[in-house]
Amino acid sequence: MKKIAAAIAVILCLLQGVPFMSGCKKETNEETPFDYASLYRTEKTEAYDEEARATSRARYGYTKSSVQGYNDWYYLYGNKDAYSEMSFDSVSGVWQGDGAEMQGEEMRPSASAAAVRMFETQRGGNAVVYGNYKCADSSSASAHIAVYAGEKMLYEGDLQAGDTVGKYFEVSVSLNTGDKLYFCVSGENSCVLFDPVVTFEDAQNESLYHLTAQGKQYGDVFPYYDEEEHKLYMGFLWSDNAALENNYHDALEISENMLTFTDVPEANNYDVWQHYKEKYRLNFLYDVNRFVDKSIYSFGVRDNMLYFDEENQRYLMIAGCYYQFDGAAQTSDLVIYASDDPLALSWTQPGNVVEAGYSRNLPECPSLMKIGDRWYAFVSVAYNTAHQVGPLQYWTGDEGVDCMEVDWSEKDFAFLDGEDLCAARPTQVGDKVYMWGWIPSTYDTMPWAPWAGYLNLPREIVQRGDGSLGGRLDPGLSALLNYGNIYTFGTGNYTVESGAASDESGMLKMNGKNNYVRLGDDEFHRTYTTFRADMSQSDKIAYVMRQDNREYQVCIERENGQLYMKVLSPDDPSHKVNSTIALSSDTDIFEIKIVCDGEFIEFFVNDDTALTAHTAMTGTSHTAYLYSDGNATFSDIKISKLRPYGDI
Repeated sequence: MKKIAAAIAVILCLLQGVPFMSGCKKETNEETPFDYASLYRTEKTEAYDEEARATSRARYGYTKSSVQGYNDWYYLYGNKDAYSEMSFDSVSGVWQGDGAEMQGEEMRPSASAAAVRMFETQRGGNAVVYGNYKCADSSSASAHIAVYAGEKMLYEGDLQAGDTVGKYFEVSVSLNTGDKLYFCVSGENSCVLFDPVVTFEDAQNESLYHLTAQGKQYGDVFPYYDEEEHKLYMGFLWSDNAALENNYHDALEISENMLTFTDVPEANNYDVWQHYKEKYRLNFLYDVNRFVDKSIYSFGVRDNMLYFDEENQRYLMIAGCYYQFDGAAQTSDLVIYASDDPLALSWTQPGNVVEAGYSRNLPECPSLMKIGDRWYAFVSVAYNTAHQVGPLQYWTGDEGVDCMEVDWSEKDFAFLDGEDLCAARPTQVGDKVYMWGWIPSTYDTMPWAPWAGYLNLPREIVQRGDGSLGGRLDPGLSALLNYGNIYTFGTGNYTVESGAASDESGMLKMNGKNNYVRLGDDEFHRTYTTFRADMSQSDKIAYVMRQDNREYQVCIERENGQLYMKVLSPDDPSHKVNSTIALSSDTDIFEIKIVCDGEFIEFFVNDDTALTAHTAMTGTSHTAYLYSDGNATFSDIKISKLRPYGDI
């Protein structure tokens, strides 16, 4: 009896902090929109360490510091050849001089004086100076930006009034120890955000698709967002070689901004790991095999997730339940089980089978979630793609029907992404739902050694009017990734390479077949591209990148009346179709966003469908084109620099 009482006490403690993941259930104030930007904001509580760095950002000087020259950054006012040091007002926290001001990233010139950041380098060599400058808000006046190395002008540009996206600049320069760089902003009534960077290590091209804090790649992920802490707990598996027995390892990283992570080894971090297990990885705390009907599934459970459903005071488990799992056969069903009580003591209810009859196609990384008044079952099925690990598919339950009452066998599954985002899982973030998975490290095969890849960017899951689900790049992340404009379509900055096309009032109109229009004369590297496309008279439109005599297409294509998003590599000998997903809507007008970071592409259409792809592209630059097979119109065509990982 004492053991039973003790077990009940532990379970009751767990119940106090283990809510079931149910998206869009919280009451929200309609007058206060969801603050997407706050998800990606990191609040620095102390100054950066003062140390020599190969890359120095202006923020290393001004963050939580009021000292001229801290980390070699200075705050000046005046005009060329006549700069003076600003003084710091400790009450307002503002640097001031002759009416010009600086506070954090903001630079506010006066009618008579520019606001000037100055960096004095402590090393010599070939450097790159780069950054994004933009208006702090729509009320800012226009501004002029100039960058000097000593008296030599490196760059100048004009910022239009109210431009809150701004421009990206990048210049290479040879520097000697003690050289001074001046970043000058002029223009009365302007307020400019400008956090320039000086790097000796190519920091401007640091990919968003990164290794773990320990230099590993990410395998199957288990994301949990803690609302009270405003932190993302990213549990994951990693393996240096999946062909070796018992070569899978659990790991945990934590992020304050959903993008950059800190490693939390289990050793010496018992409380953190226990908190994570009690909040999300409940299967670590229970013998889940006792929750299934072993008279049916004699092998028991493999991949599973266990939740506490607070609304109905019960535990729910979704699992791959196996009849047999050995070299001869691997047969299973995907099943939902529910406890009879809130203590997980009794599980007498028959399981509700979501999908029956898997044979070697393993149902992996399952999830269960209520979004609005519908239940959804998720799973990734192995051995269906070149990567072995499957893409995320889901079933949609009926409105107002409990997950244990839904007749899942009558439901067809759909996909939330294509084959290049493996084993993804949804998780609740506030009253929204997000998903993470891993992009295989090899673009055309199964990644065995290491068995793993790279995290996708945070992906918001959206619920469409018919109950189906899609993905989008949320507005907060979209704004963060846009590191400033480098190309806007207009008269004289495009070339018709084949077919027929013309500029009509800023719109690119294509006519006939096989139309290719090159955008600009330059090559691009790490880009965030946006445009609007009308393909009502075309069977295919595409954003095309050419690199090393190969073409890569990010396209929408019509096949037998159905529209598909695709990423294609027509010149690749081994993997011509990187990834594809059907579009849900019947419109022919699309708002398109494309993240291209070296070999990785994330493609978003109409804020309700997303596609991830891994191509054979390298981390070098490419030329860019728009394409149509038939009459099509493109508008609002813009290419921006993609924010480097280190500048998040």
